[in-house]
Amino acid sequence: MNNLLLKSAIRQLWKNKLFSLLNIIGLAIGITSCWVIFKIVNYEYSFEAGVPQLERTYRIISQFKNDGKDNYNGGLAKPFYQAIRQMESVTINKGQKNQKLVEDFDEAEGNVTETTSDYFKLVGYKWLAGSPEKAFSTANDIVLTKKRAAIYFPNQAVQGLIGKTIFYNDSIPKTVTGIVDDLGFNTEFNGTEFVLLKEEVYPLNVWTNTNGTDRLYIRLKDGVKDLPIQAAINKIGQKKWQEFSQEKKPKFDYNRKVVVMPLKDSHFAVHIKEWYAERTSKTVIYGLIAVAAFLMLLACINYINLSTAQIPARSKDIGVRKTLGSSQGKLVSQIIFESLLTIAIALVCSVFLTKLAFFYFQEMIPKAYELRIIYVDGEFFAGKINAGQSERGKTDWRIATDIYFKWEPYKLPDPVATSLSKMMQQMGLFFGAIDMIRHQDGRYIFLEVNPQGEWGMLQRDLSYPIGETIAEKLVARLE
Repeated sequence: MNNLLLKSAIRQLWKNKLFSLLNIIGLAIGITSCWVIFKIVNYEYSFEAGVPQLERTYRIISQFKNDGKDNYNGGLAKPFYQAIRQMESVTINKGQKNQKLVEDFDEAEGNVTETTSDYFKLVGYKWLAGSPEKAFSTANDIVLTKKRAAIYFPNQAVQGLIGKTIFYNDSIPKTVTGIVDDLGFNTEFNGTEFVLLKEEVYPLNVWTNTNGTDRLYIRLKDGVKDLPIQAAINKIGQKKWQEFSQEKKPKFDYNRKVVVMPLKDSHFAVHIKEWYAERTSKTVIYGLIAVAAFLMLLACINYINLSTAQIPARSKDIGVRKTLGSSQGKLVSQIIFESLLTIAIALVCSVFLTKLAFFYFQEMIPKAYELRIIYVDGEFFAGKINAGQSERGKTDWRIATDIYFKWEPYKLPDPVATSLSKMMQQMGLFFGAIDMIRHQDGRYIFLEVNPQGEWGMLQRDLSYPIGETIAEKLVARLE
């Protein structure tokens, strides 16, 4: 019975090749569009999904009034974290005396994060070696993520890295006291090297500053609401401002307000000014969902219209079948089976169309900065350019005309330089201009190598002896 239905359905689709092809193409495009948009929406809503007790975790940001407009900054005055830890309603880990969490992102290698051991409990890191209780016994301790540890200590087991030493700027030793697993979810917590945030006595003027790299997170105890906490934090800020005003008598007014924002909303907070952050507008997401629904509805309407247009042509076929004794149920089953076969073929086609779509929609890499690296027979000359301050520069610094970029000298980490040297040797290249991106999570992402690439800008701006080195290497090869 099923074989007969299948043969009849295939025969009918082949008989009306044009109608069948239009139906399949319309449905395949609709399904592909919906699946691609679903993947995009699912990715955007996956941020911070792995943070424990996400519903009770908040981020504290600063709000300013300028010319009657609200402006938001993702940072906070650094002393706030020491004041907030005194509040009994706020906790990072129950039973801990130091109830605080603050991050200070720097441009140092590997996104160095100044924090406390409570950071790992709030974010939900899994410890591969060491423990949060022993992570920061001294100011010289450091905790690494698994990927970052693999760069410093390749091909070594994480359990054997405890006690190893890393030197910053060739003179500042840090002892590895823990290795944490890389976060398995999308997040704004992009630190890869963690050091102790030292307690300080801050002067009053620091309370009036706001630094976007000083980010403060809190977790509220059960039953505590966010608005009373927000009011209490603002009260602390007002008190410090009054003390500052009496001492310094400033000519400017205090117009900052602290806002307690749910962490789950942070990824969609496009109103916050943070040049390094990856943000998405919920309005855009809702627009994409509407587009997906419209395309799917359009595909269904197209299928119904084409099927309806075939009714006059099929009436003769249906009449002959009824004359030969076919029941109404069998006729309905035949038509339904033809529809299911059409949808199945459209689904198969959509699989290939989806793969093709994702091939052309390449990954948008949230970059910390871009690198131009000149390779000359074993020697490297690297320059860094920070294009993230420009909206167009986030895609490519070469098309950014709204800001002036300045090249900065850059020293490649030894593992990266070694890998690039091996690649150039395997390709048989004596010279090459290599483009790379430094991801916000600390990874180095290779883009391309041009065997005739531009190098004059690095020699001009950074006084690198690239031309002289090329000449010397050529002369040496001739000799």
